[in-house]
Amino acid sequence: MLSVNNFSGKVPSWFGFLHQLQFLNLRNNSFTGSIPTSFSNMSTLETLNLNFNSLDGQIPKVIGSLINLRELNLRGNKIIGSIPLSFSNASRLETLHITFNSLQGNIPEGIGNLHNMKLLSIQANHLTGSIPFSILNISTTEVIAFTSNSLSRYLPNGLCYGLPILKGLHLSKNKLRGHMPTSLSNCSQTSNFVFIGK
Repeated sequence: MLSVNNFSGKVPSWFGFLHQLQFLNLRNNSFTGSIPTSFSNMSTLETLNLNFNSLDGQIPKVIGSLINLRELNLRGNKIIGSIPLSFSNASRLETLHITFNSLQGNIPEGIGNLHNMKLLSIQANHLTGSIPFSILNISTTEVIAFTSNSLSRYLPNGLCYGLPILKGLHLSKNKLRGHMPTSLSNCSQTSNFVFIGK
């Protein structure tokens, strides 16, 4: 772990040559620049935590090739662009935390392929479009947090039928409309519904 220091400059691309690396935690530093594409070489990587730096640029599509990745935490950076469609290939991903960035575009339907997901947090970005119906495929999900975006349209019907252990649903400060799905009454494990408007 190299977290909570004062490292600065770009994230070294030579990390990509550490082929046996399982955990890389560089959170709470002052790294700038983009995430190195060489990270795709770390095929054994399970945790990548780069939160609270000053990283910019886009999330490399090659992150989706990290088939052993369980946690991706990029919270609190300056990352732009869209959520890569390749994320759907990281099938072991359990935690996706990309809150407090400047991501745009839609939430990809392919997110529904992440059948091991427990925490899905994409708060405080600039996401638009609707909440994809495919998230109902992720029966392992405990927390969904999309607060402070510009998501619109309606909540997916059957929202809690496919999410039997959902504990938290955070959708405040979006542009959602329509009726509350009656299926929300099936969220028997949920202790935290947050739907506050802007």
